[in-house]
Amino acid sequence: MCLRASLSKIKELKKQPMTGVGSTNFEIGKNIAYPKTQQKQLIDYAAAYPAIQFAMRFLYYTTCRSSELARIQVKDIFAKHPDKLYMPAEKTKVNRERHPMLHPKLKEYITANKILKLDPEMYLFGLHFKPNVKQWYAGDVGKYYRRMILKPLHYNTLYTFSSWKHTGVVTMHKNGVPDFKIMQQAGWSTYKAFQVYLKSLGLEENIEVVTLIDEF
Repeated sequence: MCLRASLSKIKELKKQPMTGVGSTNFEIGKNIAYPKTQQKQLIDYAAAYPAIQFAMRFLYYTTCRSSELARIQVKDIFAKHPDKLYMPAEKTKVNRERHPMLHPKLKEYITANKILKLDPEMYLFGLHFKPNVKQWYAGDVGKYYRRMILKPLHYNTLYTFSSWKHTGVVTMHKNGVPDFKIMQQAGWSTYKAFQVYLKSLGLEENIEVVTLIDEF
């Protein structure tokens, strides 16, 4: 293959979403995904605050954004499908209708706490993550979570409430869920948007690079 043809081929490959993964630089920044040990510590600690624990799991399983979480109403649960949450376009950050799957853990909580018997207009995560007729300010969600959960456990500010969304995405990816399925759950239409949420993979344990290499 001549040099001109080779360069042309490289340019063509860069246009394809799955081949340019390494060409985009992302800083780790905030919202780092929680490793397994931290996940257990946080979930166990939050057992004393069931509403907060439910919100943590909700973000993890649905990969909703914290701003979207504050807009969810009781009437959105199973509104169009018995296993899904209905998120109309006006409640999503990307202004596109979404239908995230609801994990059995979430459905158990909803049933046990008789959520569906509440006023349909109530916000599922109102003040302090509890059902309320008034919408909670999205900016206060993360602050409250830090004060109640992260600060007592001495987590730095790189970890946030939104870290649960990143944790869910990274976990699904590592467990072999097809990328397009994760994108469908989270509501992304571009692979570049999905990539941002894999930034924490660089901090994940990578023991194979030292156990599966030949010694000399």
